[in-house]
Amino acid sequence: MGKFPFLSLALVIIMGLLSVGRLFVQENVSAREQEQQSQTEEHRLLKPMVFKAPIDRKPVNEVHIMSAVHTDSVPDAGGKQAEAQKEAPKEAQGPKEPKRPPLPNLPLPDQLLDYLWDRSRESGLSFSLLLAMAKQESNLGQDKINVNTNGTVDKGIMQVNSSSLDWLAGLARIQEVDPMNDYHSIDLAIAFLKFARNYWEKQGLTGERLENYMIVSYNRGIGGCRYYDQTYGINNNAYLIKVRQNQERFDLQL
Repeated sequence: MGKFPFLSLALVIIMGLLSVGRLFVQENVSAREQEQQSQTEEHRLLKPMVFKAPIDRKPVNEVHIMSAVHTDSVPDAGGKQAEAQKEAPKEAQGPKEPKRPPLPNLPLPDQLLDYLWDRSRESGLSFSLLLAMAKQESNLGQDKINVNTNGTVDKGIMQVNSSSLDWLAGLARIQEVDPMNDYHSIDLAIAFLKFARNYWEKQGLTGERLENYMIVSYNRGIGGCRYYDQTYGINNNAYLIKVRQNQERFDLQL
């Protein structure tokens, strides 16, 4: 070193610079590796969020939902199933109430017959039986007034007796009752028949025998019906026989 002091000093400086450069490179590489590792970690954390995001599905048309429910099939893309549902007949969407059979030869307006039909179904009474009783009582409204020997008066298509009018109006829940009003008369008669049916059911009667007691009770009252049955036998009652004959004729038309 004595002969080449400057050369030795230069070598020392070069060695020092190389050491510093190597350290700088190592630190730079280390920083870059840390940055890559950080990005890899960040990508790893974000990756599930990207691939597990919910799929964007189109909303199902409400008409198609109804079609699938009612037909148990998947609707086609063209919407033909929905169109078929719209064009389906009303009968396919639920049972319809039976219509009243036509009775063109009766001297009663269709509106009144429709009312009698509806009330018979509501009350559980036979439509043909109610017609048969109206035929026997007033010849279907042709003879609406009858004066009895005891002074009472029978009025209307169902010949409601004046002595029972207020009581029956209460049963039928009719205010300002008019026995000459055909609709009132029908409601009054049905109210009594339901009352008689309930009474005789409690006595253990059923079926045709129960109905026979109802019919005779309409003509004679509850007590009169019991007396007649005990004395003559219910099936021998002339009123009952005529009503049943009328009912058979109506049944043939229905």
